[in-house]
Amino acid sequence: MISGYKMIYREADETLDPKAFTESNVKGMRLVENIYGPVFTARAIVHAMEFIEKKTGEKPTQDVKNLDQLSQYLISELDKYPSAYCAVTYSQVKTESELQGRTGAGTQLEMIDRAKAAKVELEATSAKPTLNGQGVFEKLRLMHANRPAKNITIEYGYKDNSDGSTEIFHPKCLLYDGCKAALDEGLLKRSDGRPRCALSAFSCQMYKVLMGYNFDYEMKEVCKPQCIIRIFVA
Repeated sequence: MISGYKMIYREADETLDPKAFTESNVKGMRLVENIYGPVFTARAIVHAMEFIEKKTGEKPTQDVKNLDQLSQYLISELDKYPSAYCAVTYSQVKTESELQGRTGAGTQLEMIDRAKAAKVELEATSAKPTLNGQGVFEKLRLMHANRPAKNITIEYGYKDNSDGSTEIFHPKCLLYDGCKAALDEGLLKRSDGRPRCALSAFSCQMYKVLMGYNFDYEMKEVCKPQCIIRIFVA
């Protein structure tokens, strides 16, 4: 039993829009494409479609050659597999690992860009986050609740530690299927070999653009199915 975390639950009117969430994730891949070029896109599409085939048991019938077509394909599969957006997580991790030996510059650029965009939205709310879970995560949650994808309106918990770090508890992350598949293949690694988490990488960049400090994270539990992440000043 997980205890000591302040839980934040989804409100009745806060339902994920899987179509918008899929489009948002594929949009993030475009930034990675700018780093690696067409070879990234070609390989990522192959891996995304293989991932969906494993989940649905059906071979794809569409000819997907670019990210716009990949987005359309994944959306078309949502009725069969409601977490089709997880194909993006898996394919991005696998492709970067093939090209670079690990997830690297492309993912980092994507998280920085997402954090900068989120900062603009957060400033529009006049929120003034502080260096703790309640000051940051609740305000981020309110900001994302107004976005079409509602991608952060998920159930999670947090607690602030005496050393100034914050722990985040995800009972089961939206990206679980993609991360678990990559983990099982030994791919879910950062440059130093520690487990990777896209949401935590985003949180660290979000903290940095808001507060000016460098942040890092460590995975205390990964896909068990819960994840527990510690975020701290680097």
